[in-house]
Amino acid sequence: MREEVAHNRFRADLFYRLNVIGFRLPSLRERGGEVLALARKFLAENLVARERGVIGVSPQALDAMEGYEWPGNIRELKNVIERVAVLCAGRIVGLSDLPECLRTAGVKPTAVALVPVPVTEPPADRGPDDELWRICEALRKHRNNRARAAAELGMSRVSLYKKLHKYGLFDKTAVH
Repeated sequence: MREEVAHNRFRADLFYRLNVIGFRLPSLRERGGEVLALARKFLAENLVARERGVIGVSPQALDAMEGYEWPGNIRELKNVIERVAVLCAGRIVGLSDLPECLRTAGVKPTAVALVPVPVTEPPADRGPDDELWRICEALRKHRNNRARAAAELGMSRVSLYKKLHKYGLFDKTAVH
């Protein structure tokens, strides 16, 4: 802001009135992996997402979010999450659910089929015996290790893969 005042692009009197305690807060694009953590947090806290049963974000959507510059910082990220909570077609936020500016932000293939939102209890309209919820929780608990998740669920890894296909959580284009 001092630079803006020096170039007469910001009023000096207003700057000195507002500049009681000065500190530098790095922009979201400068903070590396915080986009993922914040996106998960905002999605988990979003009531619309919980009511609609949105439980996770696809790896392609996460890659797009991490590749985006976020000129609006955290407020823009929160607004995007609010938007996808309302417009998401399924239970997993996909690349197509994101605004166009994010979809074109350096998407790369990934090896993970699902990055579930940390959920501590099943959504109100789902019980603990809801299969998709149990699968996502097992994958989250075992950090997407499918063999361990399948063992916990009492099924073979092949059965887990079939379930992931059934629910649209397995991306054939992902690198394995």
